[in-house]
Amino acid sequence: MRGLIQWVMKTGDTVKLVLKSGEEFIGAFIPSHEVGVVILKLKDGYNIAFSKSNVKSMRVVHGYKPRGVSQRCSFKQNPKLPKVAILHTGGTIASKVDYETGGVKALFSAGELLGMFPELYNIARIESIQIMNVLSENLEFEHYNKIANEIKALVKSSAGVIVTHGTDTMHYTASALSFALENLAIPVVLVGSQRSSDRGSTDSALNIINAAHFITKGDYAGVGICMHATTNDEDCFVLKPHNTRKMHSSRRDAFRPINTLPLAIVNYKQGKLKMLSQDYPKKSKASLKLKGFNPKLKLGLLKFRPGLNPEELLAYKGYDGLVIEGSGFGHINLEKPGIKDAIRQLTKKIPVVMTTQCIYSRVNLKIYSTGRELLKLGVIPNEYGLTPETAYIKLAWLLSNYPKQKIRGLFNQDFRGENITRITEQAFLY
Repeated sequence: MRGLIQWVMKTGDTVKLVLKSGEEFIGAFIPSHEVGVVILKLKDGYNIAFSKSNVKSMRVVHGYKPRGVSQRCSFKQNPKLPKVAILHTGGTIASKVDYETGGVKALFSAGELLGMFPELYNIARIESIQIMNVLSENLEFEHYNKIANEIKALVKSSAGVIVTHGTDTMHYTASALSFALENLAIPVVLVGSQRSSDRGSTDSALNIINAAHFITKGDYAGVGICMHATTNDEDCFVLKPHNTRKMHSSRRDAFRPINTLPLAIVNYKQGKLKMLSQDYPKKSKASLKLKGFNPKLKLGLLKFRPGLNPEELLAYKGYDGLVIEGSGFGHINLEKPGIKDAIRQLTKKIPVVMTTQCIYSRVNLKIYSTGRELLKLGVIPNEYGLTPETAYIKLAWLLSNYPKQKIRGLFNQDFRGENITRITEQAFLY
């Protein structure tokens, strides 16, 4: 019987596969580079491999038809609605399944994306601009500058800006834009998707439509992140740009507030917009000032762990700055030979910031002797609960805009509301 099985299918064909055990599977056929193996992409988006020796039968249910979406959007705009600009940068929200690899690729254009979300046209007049199509792990300081410049050009003509973005480093970009855009008078909301936009389980629609609802119905001015509040397609959180982190690799509610509460809860289907804090910047006519990033900066982000060697620290001697993720309140092993001297050599040349790998709460280098010794060695404590990622971005921004010798006095100053002076019980694992 095995010789009668059709092993060769067209990439993307929907196939029914029956195992000798009687189990049945239906999914999209993906070519395998491994001899004796068949791979299907199931409806839930996951790939599964089968040994051909275990397969009883396999047949095509229907051939693959590419899902085409018009590049042009024919939806009529309502001139009475506020204008919202959407800047497309790429990521999973702009991706669809690549059946050659079984993964996803950045393939959707700005026009294609808007064709998927017609609800937007009942909320705002949409201007769609594709400025790049880059997966977020490939973004650099120069990309932050490009996005910030595009936003600056839209501030006077738009009620707000939505930035579609890959989720992996979206919290870095949100923090970077907040620092770069001084006196931002409108909302700029980053949205992403944990599931590619051509999948039935995609979270892109709820995130982007709720972001538009937040912009047009609220009075917030500044940068935020709008993502699922739970795994259900109901509410979205709008989160602060500096105090947010991606805390799960695949869940749709992966983005969580750190050391604070969400800024708002939004549900466009119910017409709901609830601000959870009244201490936030409001829309205004302030004059925007752009303070971007030096794209040539070399910064390090080093995680302490047992076994850290002084040579690892000294590898950053030629860098412009270093953030260390210490244990607990911000500690590293100072008893190991060479570590103290390595720290001393670094702090004489570059700013070295200590944050905590605990993620929650703050650094305090005055409690234990290790911390006090680090202070004597010239380490700068991250005193106000910034995440390691935000500490990294803040240090990069400071080095891009201020003399190096002033960084010690500037790092713990509050520039964009990033510092948290009081951390409540409710903020832990919210």
